[in-house]
Amino acid sequence: VPAAWSNGFTGAGVNIAMVDTGVAPVDALADKVVVAVDFTDEAAEATTAGVDTYGHGTHLAGIVAANDPTNGISGLAPEAGIVSVKVAGRDGSVMPLDLINGIDWVVEHAEEYDIEVLSLAFNAPTTDAATEQLLLDAVERAWDAGIVVVTAAGNDGGVGLRAPASSRSSIAVAAVEATDFGFEV
Repeated sequence: VPAAWSNGFTGAGVNIAMVDTGVAPVDALADKVVVAVDFTDEAAEATTAGVDTYGHGTHLAGIVAANDPTNGISGLAPEAGIVSVKVAGRDGSVMPLDLINGIDWVVEHAEEYDIEVLSLAFNAPTTDAATEQLLLDAVERAWDAGIVVVTAAGNDGGVGLRAPASSRSSIAVAAVEATDFGFEV
């Protein structure tokens, strides 16, 4: 990553929409949040509206764009801005239709807030094929609008991709754990 930074790839001029649990006001993300919107029931409370009450969104925003050189903290794109789109509250769960509304909000406001990347770091479990298709269609709309859509491959360690990572219009990202015997997904 430092090699990328030395070649000018710092995230400067890029805003990343984090459709997640919101972003909490932490020092490493000070002045990073361009705008915050909230699609959860927590939007009705002034103390929780737009604020991460679960931790996942703040954690990911830090990985992406933290910038606190005094404390040696730097995200992958420390000069990027964050557009916080809260679709999950205190328990971290998200309903597929809330996720779709969040994605559609990003598409509708992409030009206004210079959004170039959309992060979807969880799945929205559904057994309803029609709802899953609506979610995949929303990802397609974002991609067609010129937004790079990055999704989590999944959190259950299973084989295969679930929506939204199963969209052909997204970049699915996974992690592996190095072991003495190779790698585990």
